[in-house]
Amino acid sequence: MLVDEIQKANSIVVLGHKHPDGDALGAVLAMGHFIRNEFGKTPVLAHEGVIPDNLRFLTNGWWLKKAEEIKSQAFDLMILIDAADINKQLGDDGRVIFANARYKIKIDHHSDSVPQADENIIEYVAATSEIIEKISRENGWRITPQIACYLYTGIYTDTGGFVHDYTTCATMTAAARMIEFGADPTMIARRIAEKTKQTFLNNVETLARTGFTEDDRIGYFTYSVKRTAGERPHRESSWLHQQVLTIKDVEASVAIKELDDNTLTVGVRSKGKTISTFCKEYGGGGHLHAAAFAFSGSMDEVICEILPKLSEHLARDEKYKKKDNKKKKNKNKNADNGGGDNAKDNNVADDGNRPAPRDTSPNEPISV
Repeated sequence: MLVDEIQKANSIVVLGHKHPDGDALGAVLAMGHFIRNEFGKTPVLAHEGVIPDNLRFLTNGWWLKKAEEIKSQAFDLMILIDAADINKQLGDDGRVIFANARYKIKIDHHSDSVPQADENIIEYVAATSEIIEKISRENGWRITPQIACYLYTGIYTDTGGFVHDYTTCATMTAAARMIEFGADPTMIARRIAEKTKQTFLNNVETLARTGFTEDDRIGYFTYSVKRTAGERPHRESSWLHQQVLTIKDVEASVAIKELDDNTLTVGVRSKGKTISTFCKEYGGGGHLHAAAFAFSGSMDEVICEILPKLSEHLARDEKYKKKDNKKKKNKNKNADNGGGDNAKDNNVADDGNRPAPRDTSPNEPISV
């Protein structure tokens, strides 16, 4: 169990996925504070990759180590945060730290999360910070204003400002509790939205070059993050996705990003259609409606070969949803008429003795 392992460990490291976002960074910092405040221990908090400028306000008062600085250490306990698959979401240094740790605990919220640790706390909710909030509540851990800021930021960023379709009542309740404990939602929203003038100009320039597939189902944009004269041009892909998805007929937004090693990452967001299964076909993954994959070909190959396949996938998903809706209507109609042969499908016992099957919701935690 998490609490038992923290109590037993003499050395602890907390690490999120590479290139941390608000949820990974906020959850790592919150867990670090909980360990220090509740157990009297000082864990090593680490990150792999660059922390975005608009999240640096979170790191004040706590020095985060780079993963490469601690990869030679063997920790008693590693708590891995917000990483669905260590082979995809951790870099070389992170995987070394994971391999060397005596005991590993993974806390994650992705729908395609792989149980790779000794203990896996996986819940399919809006953010890993939402899981940390639940853990703290169940154990009676005190939430300081600083911790509230970390967890609110994680929830706020991973829901896109509470607009993504996996934002639930429980998500909003957790965020509201963080405000009660001292998180400043106005300040956090402003800091997350804040950008440099050059980043703003880069965003606008990229948005102006947005392309569309022939059927207008997909809007896509391309850019490079290769270093030029020592500088790495920065763009906010989340903001760009949000703008593209405001277009009426567009069903998915695709970001095609060129990296330093000339490989590409292809990030996909949709308005509600399942795209994680499509990204898995190319070795990627993520959320149902926000996923990505790496690609070793060219941008033209993505645009000319992969995007048409994605468009076909979106069309098939629409047909499946229509069939599912039709089945649900028929099922509800049969239930209204007395159930008949469909009684079992509605989790209703078909005789007076056998109980209905237990509902297994996707939000149930998986602990392996």
